Amino acid sequence: MKCAVKSVAVIGPGVLGGSLALALSDAGLEELRLWGRREAALDGAIGAGFSGRVTTDFEEAVRGVQLVVLAVPVGVMPDLARRIANLPESERPLWVTDVGSVKGSLAGELPAVLDPAGVSFVGAHPMCGSEQSGIGAADRNLFRGARCFVCPGETTSDSALEVVRSFWSEVGCEVHSIDAAEHDAVVAKISHLPHVLAAVAAIGALREDTEMGRFAGNGLRDTSRVASGGVAMWTEILLENQQAVAEALKEAGKTLEAFEQAVAQADAARLTALLAEAKALRDDLATL
Repeated sequence: MKCAVKSVAVIGPGVLGGSLALALSDAGLEELRLWGRREAALDGAIGAGFSGRVTTDFEEAVRGVQLVVLAVPVGVMPDLARRIANLPESERPLWVTDVGSVKGSLAGELPAVLDPAGVSFVGAHPMCGSEQSGIGAADRNLFRGARCFVCPGETTSDSALEVVRSFWSEVGCEVHSIDAAEHDAVVAKISHLPHVLAAVAAIGALREDTEMGRFAGNGLRDTSRVASGGVAMWTEILLENQQAVAEALKEAGKTLEAFEQAVAQADAARLTALLAEAKALRDDLATL
């Protein structure tokens, strides 16, 4: 890599962590490690082409590397941060980043643990992934062209921010710096709300009779695709970003109510206006 990072530990061999580990296998790092709880997942990473060291020992994975990337559920990150901070000073990483979908809670908790230990945390969220899970769904090209939010905190140094921005840029991301609270408000609308609406589409269409799904075309399949994402992961994401998601759902509910009323009242003009607005917004999205 051309940036300052020469050694990396990726924590978690899921879709994002596994994809990052595979991408970094081609980056010419001096040291690359991958940690996972299950040996089967680590074996899968090796089978997919991961060329670094694998281990189920967390301390072994992070000891002495420059950068640790946390690709695990947001709820377990504070505990892992404490384990990093408890390493002997000479064995602690210089920087920690992550791939978590929610940043508000981490922005306070992780620096509070890591700053006193001399470790800089700079949160990140690459906007890519899959409704599939596990190392079997990993893709070494996943980050190519993906947008990535980087969320500096109040104590983030310019040098640490530049290192983490450069790291994500090197793996192929288009990097954008954003405040953690603003990030959570944005992703509540563009990521978390769509997941809930996909779930609503699946339930609304199929709950009464799942056999009707055999007749479904691409409309239902495309609209509900992300509802196949991990249930435990998405429960955590929605509750970690509770306030912003609740606000987004409230606004979306107003739009659903407007559609309901327009249909019930046979208000063609109102339906036309709503559908035309949606079409224009979706057409614009395709150009971004």
